[in-house]
Amino acid sequence: MGWWVKSSEATLAETESSMLRCIKNKASILVVSILLQQKVSWASSFIFKQLWKEYDVNTVKVVSSCKDTSKLKTPVVLVHGFGAGLGFWILNYDEILKSADTIYALDLLGFGRSSREFQFSRKSKECVSEFVSSIEAWREKLNIEKMVLVGHSFGAYLSYSYTVAYPSRVQHLVLADPWGMSRRTKQEAERFKFPWYFHPIIRIVSSFNPLAFLRISGPKGPGLVSRFRKDIIAKFSSVYTDNTVADYIYHCNAQTPNGEEAFRSICNPVGWPETGMLDQVDLYPPSVTLSILYGDETWMNKDNGYQLVNKLKDRGVDATIDEISDSGHHVYADNFPQFNATIRRIIDKLNHS
Repeated sequence: MGWWVKSSEATLAETESSMLRCIKNKASILVVSILLQQKVSWASSFIFKQLWKEYDVNTVKVVSSCKDTSKLKTPVVLVHGFGAGLGFWILNYDEILKSADTIYALDLLGFGRSSREFQFSRKSKECVSEFVSSIEAWREKLNIEKMVLVGHSFGAYLSYSYTVAYPSRVQHLVLADPWGMSRRTKQEAERFKFPWYFHPIIRIVSSFNPLAFLRISGPKGPGLVSRFRKDIIAKFSSVYTDNTVADYIYHCNAQTPNGEEAFRSICNPVGWPETGMLDQVDLYPPSVTLSILYGDETWMNKDNGYQLVNKLKDRGVDATIDEISDSGHHVYADNFPQFNATIRRIIDKLNHS
């Protein structure tokens, strides 16, 4: 990344390996090459052409070491949230594999160790479509017929969008403390209302990518993560008490910020999607069952989740919503024993239905 930002793809690979070393089952890293259409301009003109180019999606495949014919054969696919990567699921892999044969987790395009070269559209709907297309190309390359799709936060939003586009590929959808339920309504704006004198600062900050401060801070970046994200680091203290988690967070977000730029393009304004999940209720496939899991102490608006479930039920969708106790937004890590147990119950129900 250069002399100022003390990170590189190789360093990120090393920190990812350190994060994953606690997995007890058989884990293997896959570099899944996918073909996507990239819109390019000719000589900075207004003439555009679609070119097919190859991009890599970093993936971990974890297979149960205990062969049990009673386990669910449909693979579980985990999709991380904003500013994260597949290493964030380390508290979940082994426990979920007590009910499933195989788990795949991927780094979304533009995040983690996946390709950062893809230039996402600046238009919200096109940008979401590009993410969805990348997930579908990834699924197709791995020959996954059907999956139990689990997405957290921004990953939940993209998982919902994927399910709407490719319902035949999803057996069940789990939205873990989802971001993107609603557009910025007056009610939502009131929840995050700041005094007038903060408005100029907010406008300036909104013009930057969300995690730009990490890259701007250069060699002090890792220290800032350790100092200001002690909350996230503490969630993984049952497996790591050193700098493993802080280093992984830093190096995930010190790379070229294609994913961050794409997130900003999806938002209007920053923090809210231009199109919310509630706007797409009528598009949701009735054949795909759905579960929403919120942390009981999350800062997300849970009312939107309950509203979505009720609207889906009115359309005949088998949809449920639960709250994980003593948990905030990072519901998969805050109370991971209850989160894992809930995911396992969902899987066991699917396996016996």
